[in-house]
Amino acid sequence: MRMLSTILGRIGTSILFVCLALMILTYIPPMCVDDSIMAYLLCPGYYFNVARCCDEHGAQMELEIRISANGTFNVYVVSVCSDRLMMNGTLQQLYEFIEKSPGKVLVEYVGNTFEYSIKEAFNTSVIVANKGESALLVTYRVKTYILMVPYSRVKTLIAYLMPLGITFIMQWILMKIKEKE
Repeated sequence: MRMLSTILGRIGTSILFVCLALMILTYIPPMCVDDSIMAYLLCPGYYFNVARCCDEHGAQMELEIRISANGTFNVYVVSVCSDRLMMNGTLQQLYEFIEKSPGKVLVEYVGNTFEYSIKEAFNTSVIVANKGESALLVTYRVKTYILMVPYSRVKTLIAYLMPLGITFIMQWILMKIKEKE
């Protein structure tokens, strides 16, 4: 029994230190790996896909998008893989897509500037549409950041393993106290 208690105590200590190391890693700021600025002439009645984040992006990627234009535009942040949505097309095609999958639209915005951060950029597309009467010169900047560890996954791991490690350590400490008595 004493040997099992010692083994569990050491396992608990290891689990606790791994959780603490993961907590420290979540505080390391993300590193910018790509920063691109582009412009696009958007004709009336058309849309285009600014950020197509599919299989090449994952849980450790984060995108920061800034869009501005010389007029009013509509932005849709859609949770769908980009191969289901064309790079550009007519508004009619966009509306048909939105009608088929209404729950996929995460953000809908109207204005002349737009800023958005996508955490864990996976299967997300940012679409800019021109409902106006004149062509728009749309400039957009997409910054890609890489995280040291994917925060949401690590948070879940820490939430389950930390109490387990503490439990293993506490039973070992209680066993040591009983041995001294």
